[in-house]
Amino acid sequence: MGYDFIISVLAVMDYGSRKGASTAAGFVNGMGSLGPAIMMTAVCFLQSVAGWNGVFWVLITLSVLCAGLMTTLWNSVGEN
Repeated sequence: MGYDFIISVLAVMDYGSRKGASTAAGFVNGMGSLGPAIMMTAVCFLQSVAGWNGVFWVLITLSVLCAGLMTTLWNSVGEN
């Protein structure tokens, strides 16, 4: 649990400014806690509608989409 918080705070501080680092870190940590609760409900619903193959295709598609979005941050530098 602690390592997740440290990694999310360091990532936010790298991309954000010093003024908003604590707010951004709290938002990222909150979304990290809310995500698993929503994801479990979504996976169960999707599995009942489309089966496990549908679940895996959706997860693969979302992974590729997120990797594509992360490439836009490859060389970005935050303002300090």
